Amino acid sequence: MISFLLRCALAIVGAAIATVGIFAVVKGIFGWPAGGFRDNSGLLLTGVAGFTAYIIFLEYRRFARQSDARDLAKEWSFRFSAKGDDDLARRFGLRVAGRDVGLVGDKYFGFELENVIQGVRDGVNVLIADLLIIKYLGEGSEDTTLTVISLRDRDLSLPAFTLLPTTPRGSASRSEREFGGLVREMSYKRFYRLSSHQPEITDELLSPELQAHLAVHHGWEIRSEDNNVLFVRRDHEPVDGWDSLVAESIQILKMLMNPDPT
Repeated sequence: MISFLLRCALAIVGAAIATVGIFAVVKGIFGWPAGGFRDNSGLLLTGVAGFTAYIIFLEYRRFARQSDARDLAKEWSFRFSAKGDDDLARRFGLRVAGRDVGLVGDKYFGFELENVIQGVRDGVNVLIADLLIIKYLGEGSEDTTLTVISLRDRDLSLPAFTLLPTTPRGSASRSEREFGGLVREMSYKRFYRLSSHQPEITDELLSPELQAHLAVHHGWEIRSEDNNVLFVRRDHEPVDGWDSLVAESIQILKMLMNPDPT
Protein backbone atom coordinates (compact mmCIF):
# COMPACT_ATOMS: atom_id res chain seq x y z
CA MET A 1 0.00 0.00 0.00
CA ILE A 2 2.84 2.40 0.83
CA SER A 3 4.44 1.84 -2.56
CA PHE A 4 1.09 2.46 -4.23
CA LEU A 5 0.63 5.76 -2.38
CA LEU A 6 4.17 6.76 -3.27
CA ARG A 7 3.52 6.04 -6.94
CA CYS A 8 0.33 8.13 -6.72
CA ALA A 9 2.31 11.04 -5.28
CA LEU A 10 4.85 10.70 -8.08
CA ALA A 11 1.96 10.58 -10.55
CA ILE A 12 0.73 13.98 -9.37
CA VAL A 13 4.21 15.46 -9.80
CA GLY A 14 4.59 13.85 -13.21
CA ALA A 15 1.15 15.04 -14.31
CA ALA A 16 1.98 18.62 -13.29
CA ILE A 17 5.27 18.55 -15.20
CA ALA A 18 3.64 17.02 -18.28
CA THR A 19 0.78 19.53 -18.28
CA VAL A 20 3.08 22.54 -17.96
CA GLY A 21 5.34 21.13 -20.68
CA ILE A 22 2.46 20.55 -23.09
CA PHE A 23 1.07 24.02 -22.32
CA ALA A 24 4.43 25.63 -23.10
CA VAL A 25 4.88 23.69 -26.37
CA VAL A 26 1.35 24.38 -27.64
CA LYS A 27 1.56 28.06 -26.74
CA GLY A 28 4.99 28.36 -28.35
CA ILE A 29 3.82 26.79 -31.62
CA PHE A 30 0.24 28.01 -31.94
CA GLY A 31 0.15 31.04 -29.63
CA TRP A 32 -2.82 29.48 -27.83
CA PRO A 33 -4.15 29.94 -25.23
CA ALA A 34 -3.73 33.66 -24.74
CA GLY A 35 -2.18 34.90 -21.51
CA GLY A 36 0.35 33.29 -19.19
CA PHE A 37 0.25 30.49 -16.67
CA ARG A 38 -1.67 32.55 -14.11
CA ASP A 39 -4.35 33.52 -16.66
CA ASN A 40 -4.84 29.88 -17.60
CA SER A 41 -4.63 28.36 -14.14
CA GLY A 42 -8.04 26.69 -14.51
CA LEU A 43 -7.00 25.01 -17.76
CA LEU A 44 -3.73 23.89 -16.22
CA LEU A 45 -5.43 22.47 -13.14
CA THR A 46 -7.87 20.59 -15.34
CA GLY A 47 -4.98 19.12 -17.30
CA VAL A 48 -3.14 18.12 -14.13
CA ALA A 49 -6.29 16.50 -12.74
CA GLY A 50 -6.89 14.57 -15.96
CA PHE A 51 -3.32 13.29 -16.21
CA THR A 52 -3.28 12.41 -12.52
CA ALA A 53 -6.55 10.47 -12.70
CA TYR A 54 -5.33 8.48 -15.70
CA ILE A 55 -1.96 7.62 -14.17
CA ILE A 56 -3.50 6.69 -10.81
CA PHE A 57 -6.01 4.48 -12.63
CA LEU A 58 -3.16 2.61 -14.33
CA GLU A 59 -1.25 2.32 -11.06
CA TYR A 60 -4.35 1.07 -9.24
CA ARG A 61 -4.85 -1.64 -11.85
CA ARG A 62 -1.25 -2.70 -11.39
CA PHE A 63 -1.61 -2.62 -7.59
CA ALA A 64 -4.85 -4.62 -7.71
CA ARG A 65 -3.28 -7.27 -9.95
CA GLN A 66 -0.32 -7.55 -7.61
CA SER A 67 -2.66 -7.94 -4.62
CA ASP A 68 -4.65 -10.64 -6.44
CA ALA A 69 -1.46 -12.54 -7.27
CA ARG A 70 -0.23 -12.29 -3.67
CA ASP A 71 -3.58 -13.62 -2.38
CA LEU A 72 -3.48 -16.47 -4.88
CA ALA A 73 0.04 -17.43 -3.78
CA LYS A 74 -1.14 -17.50 -0.18
CA GLU A 75 -4.11 -19.65 -1.17
CA TRP A 76 -1.78 -22.13 -2.91
CA SER A 77 0.88 -21.92 -0.17
CA PHE A 78 3.31 -20.75 -2.86
CA ARG A 79 5.97 -18.05 -2.72
CA PHE A 80 5.17 -14.62 -4.14
CA SER A 81 7.46 -11.93 -5.51
CA ALA A 82 6.34 -8.65 -7.05
CA LYS A 83 9.42 -8.67 -9.28
CA GLY A 84 11.20 -11.75 -10.57
CA ASP A 85 14.86 -12.52 -11.14
CA ASP A 86 16.36 -10.50 -14.00
CA ASP A 87 18.37 -13.43 -15.41
CA LEU A 88 15.30 -15.66 -15.42
CA ALA A 89 13.24 -12.93 -17.10
CA ARG A 90 15.91 -12.64 -19.78
CA ARG A 91 16.03 -16.40 -20.38
CA PHE A 92 12.26 -16.61 -20.70
CA GLY A 93 12.14 -13.50 -22.86
CA LEU A 94 14.78 -14.72 -25.29
CA ARG A 95 12.97 -18.04 -25.67
CA VAL A 96 9.67 -16.30 -26.41
CA ALA A 97 10.99 -13.48 -28.62
CA GLY A 98 13.91 -15.41 -30.13
CA ARG A 99 13.35 -14.61 -33.79
CA ASP A 100 12.69 -10.92 -33.25
CA VAL A 101 15.78 -10.63 -31.05
CA GLY A 102 17.83 -12.43 -33.69
CA LEU A 103 16.72 -9.98 -36.36
CA VAL A 104 17.47 -6.71 -34.55
CA GLY A 105 19.79 -7.68 -31.66
CA ASP A 106 19.15 -8.19 -27.96
CA LYS A 107 20.26 -4.65 -27.08
CA TYR A 108 16.88 -3.45 -28.38
CA PHE A 109 14.96 -5.62 -25.92
CA GLY A 110 14.30 -5.61 -22.20
CA PHE A 111 12.53 -8.28 -20.15
CA GLU A 112 10.88 -8.20 -16.74
CA LEU A 113 9.00 -10.73 -14.65
CA GLU A 114 6.24 -9.41 -12.39
CA ASN A 115 3.75 -11.00 -9.99
CA VAL A 116 5.77 -14.21 -9.74
CA ILE A 117 4.21 -17.20 -7.97
CA GLN A 118 6.40 -20.25 -7.36
CA GLY A 119 5.86 -23.58 -5.67
CA VAL A 120 5.34 -27.30 -6.18
CA ARG A 121 2.13 -28.86 -7.47
CA ASP A 122 1.64 -32.52 -8.35
CA GLY A 123 5.38 -33.06 -7.91
CA VAL A 124 6.30 -30.42 -10.49
CA ASN A 125 8.06 -27.10 -9.84
CA VAL A 126 5.63 -24.44 -11.04
CA LEU A 127 6.24 -20.78 -11.79
CA ILE A 128 3.55 -18.49 -13.18
CA ALA A 129 4.09 -14.80 -13.81
CA ASP A 130 3.59 -11.80 -16.05
CA LEU A 131 6.42 -11.48 -18.58
CA LEU A 132 6.94 -7.94 -19.82
CA ILE A 133 8.78 -7.65 -23.15
CA ILE A 134 10.01 -4.14 -23.93
CA LYS A 135 11.09 -3.44 -27.51
CA TYR A 136 12.97 -0.18 -27.93
CA LEU A 137 12.01 1.75 -31.07
CA GLY A 138 14.19 4.80 -31.63
CA GLU A 139 13.46 7.11 -28.71
CA GLY A 140 10.29 5.27 -27.75
CA SER A 141 9.37 1.73 -26.77
CA GLU A 142 6.66 -0.88 -27.29
CA ASP A 143 5.56 -3.02 -24.34
CA THR A 144 3.91 -6.42 -24.48
CA THR A 145 2.83 -8.36 -21.40
CA LEU A 146 2.35 -12.13 -21.60
CA THR A 147 1.38 -14.80 -19.10
CA VAL A 148 4.05 -17.50 -18.74
CA ILE A 149 3.99 -20.80 -16.89
CA SER A 150 7.24 -22.66 -16.33
CA LEU A 151 7.10 -26.34 -15.35
CA ARG A 152 10.39 -27.86 -14.29
CA ASP A 153 11.35 -31.33 -13.14
CA ARG A 154 14.86 -32.73 -13.02
CA ASP A 155 13.50 -36.11 -14.12
CA LEU A 156 11.81 -34.49 -17.13
CA SER A 157 13.38 -35.67 -20.38
CA LEU A 158 11.66 -34.32 -23.47
CA PRO A 159 13.19 -33.39 -26.82
CA ALA A 160 13.52 -29.69 -27.57
CA PHE A 161 10.50 -28.48 -29.54
CA THR A 162 8.30 -25.47 -30.06
CA LEU A 163 4.57 -25.68 -30.59
CA LEU A 164 3.05 -22.41 -31.79
CA PRO A 165 -0.49 -21.46 -32.77
CA THR A 166 -0.96 -20.69 -36.43
CA THR A 167 -2.16 -17.09 -36.57
CA PRO A 168 -2.47 -14.41 -39.26
CA ARG A 169 0.64 -12.77 -37.77
CA GLY A 170 2.75 -15.77 -38.74
CA SER A 171 3.65 -17.68 -35.60
CA ALA A 172 4.29 -20.75 -37.69
CA SER A 173 6.81 -19.03 -39.94
CA ARG A 174 8.67 -17.84 -36.86
CA SER A 175 8.75 -21.44 -35.65
CA GLU A 176 10.16 -22.60 -38.97
CA ARG A 177 12.91 -20.02 -38.79
CA GLU A 178 13.84 -20.97 -35.22
CA PHE A 179 14.31 -24.65 -36.08
CA GLY A 180 15.72 -24.42 -39.58
CA GLY A 181 12.46 -25.15 -41.33
CA LEU A 182 11.98 -28.63 -39.84
CA VAL A 183 8.22 -28.36 -39.44
CA ARG A 184 5.83 -31.25 -38.96
CA GLU A 185 2.16 -30.62 -39.54
CA MET A 186 -0.06 -32.48 -37.13
CA SER A 187 -3.72 -33.47 -37.35
CA TYR A 188 -4.54 -30.24 -35.52
CA LYS A 189 -2.59 -28.19 -38.09
CA ARG A 190 -5.49 -25.79 -38.41
CA PHE A 191 -4.53 -24.42 -34.99
CA TYR A 192 -0.89 -25.37 -34.32
CA ARG A 193 2.45 -25.96 -35.96
CA LEU A 194 5.23 -28.06 -34.45
CA SER A 195 8.97 -27.47 -34.92
CA SER A 196 11.83 -29.61 -33.68
CA HIS A 197 15.29 -30.84 -34.58
CA GLN A 198 13.96 -34.30 -33.67
CA PRO A 199 10.55 -34.30 -35.41
CA GLU A 200 10.08 -38.08 -35.45
CA ILE A 201 10.70 -38.39 -31.70
CA THR A 202 8.56 -35.36 -30.97
CA ASP A 203 5.67 -36.69 -33.05
CA GLU A 204 5.52 -39.73 -30.76
CA LEU A 205 4.92 -37.47 -27.76
CA LEU A 206 1.92 -35.77 -29.33
CA SER A 207 -0.60 -38.51 -28.79
CA PRO A 208 -4.09 -38.48 -30.32
CA GLU A 209 -5.38 -37.50 -26.87
CA LEU A 210 -3.08 -34.49 -26.70
CA GLN A 211 -3.78 -33.51 -30.30
CA ALA A 212 -7.50 -33.60 -29.60
CA HIS A 213 -7.00 -31.50 -26.47
CA LEU A 214 -4.96 -28.84 -28.28
CA ALA A 215 -7.40 -28.73 -31.19
CA VAL A 216 -10.09 -27.65 -28.72
CA HIS A 217 -7.91 -25.49 -26.46
CA HIS A 218 -6.35 -22.87 -28.68
CA GLY A 219 -3.74 -20.21 -28.01
CA TRP A 220 -0.98 -22.11 -26.22
CA GLU A 221 2.68 -21.66 -27.04
CA ILE A 222 4.68 -24.59 -25.68
CA ARG A 223 8.48 -24.59 -25.65
CA SER A 224 10.43 -27.58 -24.36
CA GLU A 225 14.10 -27.21 -23.49
CA ASP A 226 16.24 -29.42 -21.21
CA ASN A 227 14.17 -30.24 -18.10
CA ASN A 228 11.82 -27.29 -18.49
CA VAL A 229 8.62 -26.72 -20.45
CA LEU A 230 7.52 -23.13 -20.90
CA PHE A 231 3.83 -22.44 -21.58
CA VAL A 232 2.94 -19.00 -22.93
CA ARG A 233 -0.34 -17.17 -23.33
CA ARG A 234 -0.11 -14.11 -25.55
CA ASP A 235 -3.05 -12.54 -23.73
CA HIS A 236 -2.48 -10.81 -20.40
CA GLU A 237 -4.58 -13.40 -18.57
CA PRO A 238 -6.53 -12.27 -15.47
CA VAL A 239 -5.15 -13.63 -12.20
CA ASP A 240 -8.44 -15.32 -11.34
CA GLY A 241 -7.85 -17.55 -14.37
CA TRP A 242 -4.33 -18.59 -13.37
CA ASP A 243 -5.45 -21.65 -11.43
CA SER A 244 -7.10 -23.21 -14.49
CA LEU A 245 -4.09 -22.30 -16.67
CA VAL A 246 -1.68 -24.04 -14.28
CA ALA A 247 -3.97 -27.07 -14.05
CA GLU A 248 -4.22 -27.33 -17.84
CA SER A 249 -0.48 -26.87 -18.38
CA ILE A 250 0.24 -29.69 -15.89
CA GLN A 251 -2.35 -31.83 -17.68
CA ILE A 252 -0.59 -31.19 -21.01
CA LEU A 253 2.80 -31.98 -19.46
CA LYS A 254 1.50 -35.30 -18.16
CA MET A 255 0.20 -36.19 -21.62
CA LEU A 256 3.63 -35.30 -23.06
CA MET A 257 5.44 -37.44 -20.49
CA ASN A 258 3.05 -40.37 -20.83
CA PRO A 259 1.85 -40.40 -24.43
CA ASP A 260 -1.11 -42.65 -25.15
CA PRO A 261 0.13 -45.22 -27.68
CA THR A 262 -3.30 -45.67 -29.22
